Amino acid sequence: MKNFLLTGVFTLLICLFSGFIISAQQQEKGKAITKDLSQIINRSCAACHSDKGSGMAKMKVNFDKWQGYSAGKQVKLAQKCYQEVSKGGMPPKSFIKNYPGAALSPAEIEIFRNW
Repeated sequence: MKNFLLTGVFTLLICLFSGFIISAQQQEKGKAITKDLSQIINRSCAACHSDKGSGMAKMKVNFDKWQGYSAGKQVKLAQKCYQEVSKGGMPPKSFIKNYPGAALSPAEIEIFRNW
């Protein structure tokens, strides 16, 4: 019984530790912007989230400065970007109203998810 309990605790610790290692590796690598994603960003995001964008939007994420962000920050921002586009928060409806071509298709949202 004691060996069974120790094995269970040891297994749990290994699982937790490997999860931390994977997370740390993802943060070390960062998130490169692929060609497909770059086209979407240029069409649907860069008007606000670039050096030419509005103050608040470019403060949250500025794709012109992407390479200057730490790998950890890139990972966190990439996750937030996907969350926003997947729930329909970005691009904002007011922006889409003025620029209908900026709306993201399900396939484009999938590109963000895979990023």
